[in-house]
Amino acid sequence: QVIQISEMKASKGKRCGILTCVHRLVLFMKDTERIFDGRERRTEIEKGYINLLQAIFDAINRVAKEQQKVPVEVVMFENYHHIAQLLGSLRVEALTKVQVQAQKLYDSNLREYVTVKLGNPIEKIRYFLLTSHKIKHYQYCGEVKSITILSYFPASFLKG
Repeated sequence: QVIQISEMKASKGKRCGILTCVHRLVLFMKDTERIFDGRERRTEIEKGYINLLQAIFDAINRVAKEQQKVPVEVVMFENYHHIAQLLGSLRVEALTKVQVQAQKLYDSNLREYVTVKLGNPIEKIRYFLLTSHKIKHYQYCGEVKSITILSYFPASFLKG
């Protein structure tokens, strides 16, 4: 599996989203946990998980840079978010560090995308808030979303 993952290439025909190896990881880990839960040889399974996850992290980084259709940060934060959610739901104690690493990579890539790649997001947010306050349904949504997005920017960037 590790060799197949390391040889994985970016798909040229379609948008690159969550990689197939990440989808397969979800199925594999859920089945493995169901089968081997509470059994012997747990440490060997956990070592295998760590090797597999390291190969997948390397593949995410490589494929995100190889493909041309989607910003690198989007491919990375989609895949790392998927992995962090999976590891959080399985609650395998030996993979806690890997889950924290995946969550940090997700957060940093999301922050990078929002602050750098969106162009001038503050102007877009300002326009959205000015136009959405007229519609009652979007008012709350606008306030909550803006607070979340604005938290990614330093205070000095927001002034002016």
